[in-house]
Amino acid sequence: MKKSKDKKSTIAKLAFTACVFTICFLGILTNLGRILVVHGKEYSESAYNNQMKNQIISPKRGIIYDVNGNVLAMSISVETISINPGQIFYSNKKNVPNEIIAEGLATTLELDYNEVLEKVNKKSSVVVIAKKVSEEKAEALKTWLNEKKITTGINIDKDTKRYYPYNTVASNLIGICNADNVRYHWHRKSLEQHTNRNSWQNCCHARCQEKPNFR
Repeated sequence: MKKSKDKKSTIAKLAFTACVFTICFLGILTNLGRILVVHGKEYSESAYNNQMKNQIISPKRGIIYDVNGNVLAMSISVETISINPGQIFYSNKKNVPNEIIAEGLATTLELDYNEVLEKVNKKSSVVVIAKKVSEEKAEALKTWLNEKKITTGINIDKDTKRYYPYNTVASNLIGICNADNVRYHWHRKSLEQHTNRNSWQNCCHARCQEKPNFR
């Protein structure tokens, strides 16, 4: 009689456990279905925007000399500063307040605080703060990041800037690139049709009739 009661008790416990697991499984399955069917597209787009970014990589151009060996045009190294809003963390994984981020960027890069804060508050995966930043300012930013122990979310990417030691000398022949690497003059355009085939979105196409504004 006692064995029969123990057997029934064991069966009841197993049945109860099975019911609990079944309910939990159905709950998980229902929640998974809701995520996939109801919010699937929304979550997919959000994940894609957080993982992917478009970045314009400027190629390093060659040096142009005159007949006497003097440099007429050359490329110098600069930096592009960008951030991942909402994804900027200290080394302890805590979020950095937007005000601190804006203050640090504005101070080290010599930018307007309010304009930087507006960019920091944007709901985008990547926001460019400044282009063609000198290596000195980039080093100042790196020092600030180390002092504040900020490890992720602020990006310092290598870039190039075209430098003309003699300004407008021979500009009609060699052409000129502005700060955004937009090229002018048909001579340069025709040459770069061959040199830019494998570059990554490195230059915007300008009309041949456009002339640089040296003022």
